Amino acid sequence: SSDLPSRDLTNVLAGTASGDRTDAIDDLIASLDLITEQGADPSSRFDGHVDTSHVAAVGHSAGGGTVLGAAAADDRIGGYVSLASGAFLGGGSTTTSTPIALPDVPSFFMAGSVDAVVPAETVTRPSWAAAPSPSLLWILDGVGHNGFDDFCTFGNGTGIIGVAEASGLGAFLDAQPQLRTLGQDGCIAPAVPVAETFPVITQGVTAWLRALFGIDAAPVALGPDFADAYAVSVEIEDK
Repeated sequence: SSDLPSRDLTNVLAGTASGDRTDAIDDLIASLDLITEQGADPSSRFDGHVDTSHVAAVGHSAGGGTVLGAAAADDRIGGYVSLASGAFLGGGSTTTSTPIALPDVPSFFMAGSVDAVVPAETVTRPSWAAAPSPSLLWILDGVGHNGFDDFCTFGNGTGIIGVAEASGLGAFLDAQPQLRTLGQDGCIAPAVPVAETFPVITQGVTAWLRALFGIDAAPVALGPDFADAYAVSVEIEDK
């Protein structure tokens, strides 16, 4: 697991957030180096528990772009899952038409139909279309940007923004409207409750990784027969 310190709240408020995808990619690869070393260290709790022949990267939002770049830069990564993100220059929510280099490894792009931060149709779908085969696209109906993380589990269903407002930070958020937009997208209408969102996301990512690593002889519950299996409907495209 790796966060994006160059994009954290301190840097955003100070105007020092670099938004530099290269920094985040380097951090992720350094994390992989570290856990690989720990897995071969007899004094480490990870000794014997790290399988470097089965490595995949999963990232959300800006992290979805990071894992794509890491897979392009490091051939230890055999596939990636990009959640509410895409492959285009400038960050997760850009609609710029120039893609970064897409790695020639299996990929899974998952997006929400009501995501206003990283729109599925202008960012995620074109990224999937540009990715080498095999690649899978899921667009989840009624899911917003934070339907893929735990933000919406805070604040009595209103997300981390509800926590901030309850802490007396309403005026601060009014002065930083981009934070309110980012923090509540997917937590409030028109998004469906995350209790309905999480099971389908967990199923999809788990099933895809099991197929990638050959744990299942054939993919399980990733195709059209799965599209209406949960409360959240899924549009599926595969190539």
